Amino acid sequence: MTIPGVVPTEEPTEEPTEEATEEATEEADVNATEEATEEATEEATEEATEEATEEATEIPEFPMIAIPVMTILGMMFLLSRRK
Repeated sequence: MTIPGVVPTEEPTEEPTEEATEEATEEADVNATEEATEEATEEATEEATEEATEEATEIPEFPMIAIPVMTILGMMFLLSRRK
């Protein structure tokens, strides 16, 4: 029985050779290794970026430090002069 629009195909009659099987296995191993390497590299890069971001802290600007320090020193000076 044939189905219209479908081309019948023949099944392969030969078994794959050992050489072909080994080549396919090696190629699959290489592809798997490349994928694993890429994934590991991406993960390491993401981790390093996150660590660098966490370690980076904002350094306060000069006025944020200078104004309170000058205020305290000024108060100490004024209080010492009154006594």
